[in-house]
Amino acid sequence: MNLSGRSVLVLRPRDQADALAGLLRERGAEPVVVPAIEIQAPENSVDIDAAIRDATTFEWAVFTSVNGVRIVMDRVHELDVPFDPAHIGAIGPGTARALHGSGYGEVWTPPVYTTDALAEELPDARGEVLLVRAEAAGNELDRRLRDRGMRVRRIDAYRTVETNHDAIRAALHGGVNAVLLTSASIAQSFASAAGSATVPPVCCIGPATAAAARHAGLRVDAEAERHTVDGILHALESLPEQRHGRAS
Repeated sequence: MNLSGRSVLVLRPRDQADALAGLLRERGAEPVVVPAIEIQAPENSVDIDAAIRDATTFEWAVFTSVNGVRIVMDRVHELDVPFDPAHIGAIGPGTARALHGSGYGEVWTPPVYTTDALAEELPDARGEVLLVRAEAAGNELDRRLRDRGMRVRRIDAYRTVETNHDAIRAALHGGVNAVLLTSASIAQSFASAAGSATVPPVCCIGPATAAAARHAGLRVDAEAERHTVDGILHALESLPEQRHGRAS
């Protein structure tokens, strides 16, 4: 099934939106790209730099997003020091590809690409585990790893800032047929921008994003079974177009 004739709102940051937009065009859809968030490095890099210098002491360094990989690797290049933990982990294939692109050959991922699966499936570690996260991410993953007896060191590698609310509202008024939400922060920003506007069917990449969308008052019409870009496109292809509106 293709998406011919559908106008789809893509809310990813600009540097991450192009690949998704291209896949939509291949399926006959018209992507409308309006980034709902900007990714910003923290005000200072003291914690990141210290973790980079301590990298050889970590049994695992685990990244939960492409953004975390980019920010940390930018600092690695700036400091011109190696980043060599014993093992590298990623929440899913997109993050793993970013690590491969930075020169890491073996990258572990959980069988299901969620923080729940990561917390359950990360191999036992006697040494310290570095978690690279977003500033806004909760502490559940940290807590669950500690409950398994692991020593966890967390760094908040980036923060998200809501943006383009007027442009998002304009896109909704222009009549997009569906909205793709690919992170909890994007879901929150989109809900803030939408306000009381009519919202077309919403498709989420995974359970954390769907939970954030519902918490923000949005109805989730479809959730990807496989929490990847291909998964959300598959969910979109089966999404009915006739349902609109916010959660009741």
